[in-house]
Amino acid sequence: MKKRKLKDGEKRKMHEVEKAKDEQISKKRQREERRGRYREQDKLNKRIQKNARD
Repeated sequence: MKKRKLKDGEKRKMHEVEKAKDEQISKKRQREERRGRYREQDKLNKRIQKNARD
C-alpha cells in the first residue's frame, strides 16, 4: 500500500511538471504571436503615415 502511494505521488509530480512545461511553452508561443501581430500593425501604420506625408 505504501509503495503504491509513493508511485502515485511520483506520477502526480511528474504530471504536474509536464503540465507546467506545456503551459510555459504555450505562453511563450502566445507571446511570440502577439509580438508578431504588433510588428505587422506597426509596419502598416508606418507605411500609412509615410504615404500620408507624401
